[in-house]
Amino acid sequence: MPEYETMDDQPSQGTDNGKPASKPDLPKVSGRAWGRLLKLFHLNTSVIFILATEFFEKIAFFGQKAILVLFFTDGLSLSESKATSLYHVFTFFATTFTILGAFLSDYVCGRYRSILIFSIIFLGGATLLSATAYPIPIGMPGVGSAIGLFLISLGFGSIQSNLSHFGADQIGMKEEKQYWTYFSLFYFSVNLASLISGICVPILREDVKCLNADCFPLAFGVCSIAVLVALVIFGVGTPRYKIYPPSGNLFCKVFSATWSALKNKIKWLRNKKNEKAREHWLDWADPRYEQDLISDAKKLYNLLVLYPLMPMYWALYEQQGSRWTLQAHEMELSMGSITLKPDQLQSLNLFFVLFLLPIFEGIIYPQFEKINLLLQPVTRMSIGLFGAVVAFLIAGIVQLQIQKWQLPPQPDGVTELKIFNGALCNLNIDFLENHLVMDQHALSPSYPVPMVPYTLRIVPERCSLPPVSGSINFTTDSKTRSTLFIVQDLKTRELNVTQDLPLAGNSITKPQQNCETEVQTGCFRKPACETICSISLHTRTIWQVFFRAVRWSWAQFYPY
Repeated sequence: MPEYETMDDQPSQGTDNGKPASKPDLPKVSGRAWGRLLKLFHLNTSVIFILATEFFEKIAFFGQKAILVLFFTDGLSLSESKATSLYHVFTFFATTFTILGAFLSDYVCGRYRSILIFSIIFLGGATLLSATAYPIPIGMPGVGSAIGLFLISLGFGSIQSNLSHFGADQIGMKEEKQYWTYFSLFYFSVNLASLISGICVPILREDVKCLNADCFPLAFGVCSIAVLVALVIFGVGTPRYKIYPPSGNLFCKVFSATWSALKNKIKWLRNKKNEKAREHWLDWADPRYEQDLISDAKKLYNLLVLYPLMPMYWALYEQQGSRWTLQAHEMELSMGSITLKPDQLQSLNLFFVLFLLPIFEGIIYPQFEKINLLLQPVTRMSIGLFGAVVAFLIAGIVQLQIQKWQLPPQPDGVTELKIFNGALCNLNIDFLENHLVMDQHALSPSYPVPMVPYTLRIVPERCSLPPVSGSINFTTDSKTRSTLFIVQDLKTRELNVTQDLPLAGNSITKPQQNCETEVQTGCFRKPACETICSISLHTRTIWQVFFRAVRWSWAQFYPY
């Protein structure tokens, strides 16, 4: 067991017989009510600080992750495919950096310093993401958001490989009941924090408006405050922590023992088995490796049989935050008087976990045990995986139904053009081989146009003012999903809708009675919504339409 380290990083001297000093006794708890609460859970004060730190860090991370894919599509105007890819890249880095955090804590910093350093990095990334998430171009929001997300994945991932173990360090080695209570409360706080953030953060994103758009800065800003609270709580508990110096990485020890066993096993085979065979191939490791290490390595390799299946499971599980959220974004989410947000649906998973766990453990599994069924955890996991298969089949069927209402995709090298006549006269418009005669406040159908330079010639007629003709040269690019031209007072303004929806178009599933609300919240970015709301566009003042077009044009010309 490692020696106890004081706050001055000086290990204690140990006992007279040369053995390292044992961990000190658990600190006493002051305060009658607080003491009775801790006594009820058999925990000391330092563990409470760590549980609170974990709670607020999980609120921050899962709140950011809940709205991330919609931030990519609505905030940065990326396509759904790119948004999905970036979401899973972020998840990959946040998971992979746990290895880096574990390595640094075991060899360089120790757990306490690793948590403190990477919490500061986490806070810096969360603050940068919030500051660069505005719907108007301030600096280079795309680059700033990418740096912020990288720092978040680095900080959070490195913290997670240390925080739970640091809490276990605060408990005496013989306090088995405290270990059980601590880890139960630890994972309960993880699920509770994820549920709270998954419900509240999407509300801040959608119900609060920033410049008539979803308020991603506020949502990310609340998550930044949660990281700051976690850092403060962790720092306040410092005098009560038991801090141990780095003791070496267990993975490297296991790898070294494995290499030694394989090398000695091969030598034994080459020497024509002169020595007596051993029960397990790991028993051929050099004697300098402790028997407990060899025993743990044997158990580890027995479990590795299940690990090849884990990446496939988690790759599908993480679709809740990406493809399933985007699918929900195309559906009607009203249930009676309650309207859910698309990024809230993944929180239902956590709700069902917290709700069904005591039911399964207290009622269902004991009843099956009476008839000798579902006795082993592997059997229960298999039943759960079968349920996951059914869930994904249902999601696929739902997606097939959604696609029936989607617009057909445009072929490569082709985009679509719509024109809205906001002028107080009729217009004759010619472009390519098309001729349009448009009444006032009319919206044209979608016209497929190639991604080559072409000219729009606009000739007004039946105007109270002298007619003035105009020609506009325009070229689309491969990033443009569709273009909406708005003609107002004989001036043409352009609105590019870039990468807002998949090439298959958007689902027309929202009821037409919501058109008035949709127009106010930036309907122009949604091709299907343009189709639904085209009748009610003229009920708004043309200046409202015009200024929305100019604002979106600026944001699309400078997306980063």
